[in-house]
Amino acid sequence: MKAAIYIRVSSDEQVSETNGLYNQIKKCYNYAQEKGYTLVGNRYSDLASGMEVVKNGQGWEFAYPKKAEKENAQNIVPIPCYVEDFSGKYVSRPTLDILRDFVEYEGLDVLVVRDTQRFARPSRDETGDPHVALYLKDWFRTMGVKIDYATQEFEDNAAGHAQEGMHELFDGWQAEELRDKAIRGRRDSATKGRVVLPQPPYGYEKVGKGKDVRLEIHPVHSETVKQIFTWYVLGDENDKRLSISGIAKKLTSLRVPTSWDLLGKKKKKGYGVWSQSSVRTILRNSVYVGVWCYGKTKRVHKRIVENAEGRREVKKVKSADNVPRSQWIEVEVPPILDDETLFHAAQERLKENKRFAKRNNNTNEYLLRGMLGCDDCGSNMTGTPAPQGGYCYYRCSKKLWRKSNGGQDRCKAPLLRADKADAAMWEEIKGKLLDWENLVKGLRKQKEEMEKAVNPLMEQLEWVESRLAETKAEIDRALRLHLVDDLARESLDKIIAEKQQEREGLEKTRADLLGRIEAGRISDEDIQTVKDFAKKIAQGLENADFESKRRLFEILQVQGRVIQTDGGQQIKGSWLIPKQDLIVNVTSPTSITARL
Repeated sequence: MKAAIYIRVSSDEQVSETNGLYNQIKKCYNYAQEKGYTLVGNRYSDLASGMEVVKNGQGWEFAYPKKAEKENAQNIVPIPCYVEDFSGKYVSRPTLDILRDFVEYEGLDVLVVRDTQRFARPSRDETGDPHVALYLKDWFRTMGVKIDYATQEFEDNAAGHAQEGMHELFDGWQAEELRDKAIRGRRDSATKGRVVLPQPPYGYEKVGKGKDVRLEIHPVHSETVKQIFTWYVLGDENDKRLSISGIAKKLTSLRVPTSWDLLGKKKKKGYGVWSQSSVRTILRNSVYVGVWCYGKTKRVHKRIVENAEGRREVKKVKSADNVPRSQWIEVEVPPILDDETLFHAAQERLKENKRFAKRNNNTNEYLLRGMLGCDDCGSNMTGTPAPQGGYCYYRCSKKLWRKSNGGQDRCKAPLLRADKADAAMWEEIKGKLLDWENLVKGLRKQKEEMEKAVNPLMEQLEWVESRLAETKAEIDRALRLHLVDDLARESLDKIIAEKQQEREGLEKTRADLLGRIEAGRISDEDIQTVKDFAKKIAQGLENADFESKRRLFEILQVQGRVIQTDGGQQIKGSWLIPKQDLIVNVTSPTSITARL
């Protein structure tokens, strides 16, 4: 009889003694041999190790030699089978679909699986198919395929079918219980200061086992991480700051291995090909400044949404919602970046890029996109066309039902005509730039005020530097006492440890003060640059196109809040000159009452 062995594992079970590849293949193969079945499959696995093997000109070899060498696998015994690495909660699975195609075209007499768990697991939540086992059993038996369990035996009668169904129900409950226990266990380990993750972040290597697992800095790949942050914040060899796309292309051209390459996984794009998402993940990860976080997201399987008719309904989703920062569990790890300011600068640039992103809006032009906020609720305002066509508007993002806590916190602020707001703000900015003498005067006044604000920081810096010199002198004095006056070694080590700890804190304070002082100063060169810039662009303001206006607004850091007034609407905000507020009145057109 023609039979197929179906093996299913999941990422958490591949190395377990009970459900691993080796155990399943051994049980199923021995069962098939006892029954005298002729086996077929879409791949071959080694009987002793469970690893995939392939045939070459001289015989059999392991598909992944490095992994086989690490596991000390040898003496290959090839077994044809179907191996699945996918959840048993779903009817559609990659390898199972291949097996079902084989049944339809070639035919099969017997399907051999280890037990009911390996065949299917009924889903008790919203993520899978609740009747998956029942459906698949019915499908195979309708196609004339008998299902044999290598470690379980059920009679082909009502009692046997009932017993089989009870096993399947228990499998579903057990899967959910194991998942809950795993989540609680990981959270408990993170609370105790342990790093809980399957693979280390790029630039690190995982050392130790069990409770002793820790992250250590990889001497080579950590330099790639530093280079990514440097390119993004400071620039490359030509002092040009690279975009995320530019960094990905540069790493690809250098054939720097990705995290998947280091794990030995196959990729469609090939070795050393970086994606933008990989670069963005590195730039966002706080682990590189010594803080690994657990519980940043939570899985969501259903969500209340509003349909086209405006009615609420429950919809199945596969999503990961962000968890408030206060609920994260932080674990200290060795930092790769010596300077935290580099990481924080990268986060600021990421925020700016997100705020000014076009979001694929190629139909309408919004000059103030990403620059306006709602004064009523504090949310950002986004551009949108009216539902009946015609003009474009800025609206509060919390007018959207899905972004307003299920409609409970929906903002009632009216829409703002985009063409009116853009034109009014452009006239305001243009008037300020044409009056460049007043602009320079405002900058000079701001420089004086900022210098006064910096003076206390300078005094703090002076004290920190003097204290650093004192701690160095105290360490030198302790060393001399140890050498000349027989100061005990224990006392010397204690003094040095205390002073080194104090010096580390002082160095961090010094770096922070220097950054704040530098950020809080306007140099004469900066003022001259703005003056020359204003003179130059004043000549082309009248004929500026949309892209030029948009770029100018970004350079001048235009920001504003939309305020409702008796006479209509007003944009009150700021720009490059801190003490010169922007106040723009916008004529309110006929109100739009449609729900957006």
